[in-house]
Amino acid sequence: MTNSGHSSSDALPTRMTVWILAGVSLIPLIIGVLLAWHSLSDIDIWFHNRVGRELLSGEGPPTNSDFTFSAPEHPWTNHEFLFQLMIAPLGPGGPLGEDDSLLAVDVSGWNFMRTGFSALILLLLIFGDGRLLLLRSRTRLGWNASWWSLPLLVGLMLLWPRLIFRPELISYVFFIIAVRRIENAMRPTPCGDAGTKQPEHEGHWSRYLNPRHDVGAIFWLTVFWAWFHGFAAAVPVIWLLGGILSLLQTRIYAFRTYATPAKTKSESRISLRTWLLVLGLSLAGLALTPNGINGLLYPLKALGQFSNQSVDMRLIISELAPLLETRNSLHWTLWTFRLSLVWSALWILFTWGRISLLRIALLIITATAAVLGQRNLGFYALAFCLLHSGYFSAAVGTRFSRLLGSSVRKVLPKFPPVVPLALGAMLTIAIGAWWGSQIISDRFYLREGVSRRFGTELTPSQYPMAGAQRIRETSGDRVFANLGGAALLLDRAEAHLFIDGRTEAFPPALWAQYRQIRRGGDKALLELERIKAQQVLIGGGGSAFQQLTADLLAHDRWRLELVEEGGWLFFKTGTEHRAETDLLSLAKEADRLENILIGESESIPGSRFADRCLAISRLWKMAGEPDRQEATLRRGLERRADHPPLLHNLGNKLMERQQFARAREYFNGALRENPNLAGSALNLGACLLSEKRPSEATKAFARAVRINPDLFEAWVNLGIALEQSGQREKSKKAFEKALKLRPQDERLRHYLSTRSR
Repeated sequence: MTNSGHSSSDALPTRMTVWILAGVSLIPLIIGVLLAWHSLSDIDIWFHNRVGRELLSGEGPPTNSDFTFSAPEHPWTNHEFLFQLMIAPLGPGGPLGEDDSLLAVDVSGWNFMRTGFSALILLLLIFGDGRLLLLRSRTRLGWNASWWSLPLLVGLMLLWPRLIFRPELISYVFFIIAVRRIENAMRPTPCGDAGTKQPEHEGHWSRYLNPRHDVGAIFWLTVFWAWFHGFAAAVPVIWLLGGILSLLQTRIYAFRTYATPAKTKSESRISLRTWLLVLGLSLAGLALTPNGINGLLYPLKALGQFSNQSVDMRLIISELAPLLETRNSLHWTLWTFRLSLVWSALWILFTWGRISLLRIALLIITATAAVLGQRNLGFYALAFCLLHSGYFSAAVGTRFSRLLGSSVRKVLPKFPPVVPLALGAMLTIAIGAWWGSQIISDRFYLREGVSRRFGTELTPSQYPMAGAQRIRETSGDRVFANLGGAALLLDRAEAHLFIDGRTEAFPPALWAQYRQIRRGGDKALLELERIKAQQVLIGGGGSAFQQLTADLLAHDRWRLELVEEGGWLFFKTGTEHRAETDLLSLAKEADRLENILIGESESIPGSRFADRCLAISRLWKMAGEPDRQEATLRRGLERRADHPPLLHNLGNKLMERQQFARAREYFNGALRENPNLAGSALNLGACLLSEKRPSEATKAFARAVRINPDLFEAWVNLGIALEQSGQREKSKKAFEKALKLRPQDERLRHYLSTRSR
């Protein structure tokens, strides 16, 4: 039962309580702004900038792969018009000129816009369900309100990897609004004694298009969202789901609004007519873009493209990889995700009857989507926060939840309201202060294994600006570029590419061809011949293209045209040349770049200096200069001793020299800073195995396979270590697992067959 009046415990908060709660609520906002204020690291933004400039010039949106030579007739649907029009005026201007350089590219407008949208997302969450959640609560509920910032901080720990400047950032804003609007429209309306009161959304048809009413707002929300991003297709899905769950909700538990009268004889739910009409209008809203019917069909086409069995996009694009299989990154984020699932289950259990089924369902759906692909982690973070802000304080719970609540109250001492209020405030401040100090020092990003850094400008060693400029000067019309450099070339060089990164813009066969080239080897070189590529640019570090880079360096018909910290550029030559000259040129360029870096060291933050040292060390390695490579790695560690990739690479150098004890120190250091480094765990085990310490090596290899269950070398070495430790049965299982990963390995197959005899 609910009380029609308010007891003394329901009195409004005091002014001091209001100020404390309002102050605590600012901490997640501050942390969110700090997380959003980072260097530009997204590669797709350059494609959107190119299209936005063309839209502003009146050229119209591309309808197929206009920017590529591989599939010019393959249809493509642009579903981000307003986002592209919005970012183009604030981004860099036209293509690179002769005197332009990396430092000449001003991205401050984009950084400010990204931070602004991130702050807006946090404000929408803090202002829970249309009013400031912390301030609307009664003192009795101050126990809950004082702790509200903690779920927000957890949500931020999940959301931060997706605070990048992409259309999804705007979709997060629309998602929050859509959930609340749809939930309000579905909420039962109390009726009078005769049960004749008509819900406000029923009646004249104009209400369905009136943005002041919930049902009308849903249509316009879909329309505007569809102009920004194709994720607007979520609106009819959420509406459909909300309609079904609203029928179940009143049957499963008593659902009431915040100010439900003490007694109501009946409730009026949304009618079938309204439900179907709004569903139809939301679907029509998806078609009210320049794409027309294609805007409505886009989600189905995209799903069909990703489900194609001829190529697994998760093996090509990292953000499509399953979240829990994220390699070398997101250590604390993954643990937070796991813990948030457990906490959410407990929260739903303890508050059963006080949270709408729609929010519970969205949490389950987005959690599943995040597990399947880390790109969806942002929507799960929002669903997690909405689960906590959608707590209906005046609801009537089920008998179970009331019994559970009374049991908890008997166990816990009855503190005065100020005690939990102060405790929640102090805990939030402590967490916020610790996390904020990590963010602004770059420690957090290093530990999580991402390339972004705190501050503005571009992410260091990420963008091959000099390569883009050279291609612009030579009017490159058949360029193969990896995804780390493709979008940049579209915008800054207006090059004609083999593939430019739009996942749905190319048939699966081309993605399979792209993957074949990425692997390197003779087949990759033949593919480059087949597509008649004239230039090859490897940008953004290009670690997955290391073998291809080495093959091009050694080939007598590919010339190293330019090398920089952000990438490699090769030109196809008409005549043979000596590959040794490329290695000499590479060493010369590495020396030049290192001298520039040393000269600028005083003005470069430590983490960015270390990033650039890592990039230059790769050049020394490819040039065959191991001593210079080691010296550069040590120079970077002098400025940033907690840089995991530098520690790992220096450990590799020492292991090559069979200095296993010293190498172990660096692998342990890399794992201490970033526990998700499977390669460091593997090499640590290899050092221990070389030192005749198989029991300790077993632990290191077991750690490597826990991080990356698909790491073939780790399973083989685990089998060897277990065998040397006398654990033959476990050793056999490890070898069998390795064989499943690489069934064509005849040596391993023969070894297992001899052991089974």
